[in-house]
Amino acid sequence: MPAPMQAFLPEELPDRVQVKPNGKRRKGKIDLAKCDLFELKQYNCNMEPRAGGQSVIVCKEIQRLFRRCV
Repeated sequence: MPAPMQAFLPEELPDRVQVKPNGKRRKGKIDLAKCDLFELKQYNCNMEPRAGGQSVIVCKEIQRLFRRCV
């Protein structure tokens, strides 16, 4: 499970990536324009009870976007 993160606005991303998770600033500046953008699809599935004692598994798609900087 990943470490909990604080929510922030997309406009704050260029400034936020310049800081490490421990709170210290990075030595080199990261240019997001040079980072590849990737998409990952995950699914969140839950069992929902139905009439007659039957249950149905319902899955919802979750789209995740991330950048990989080399």
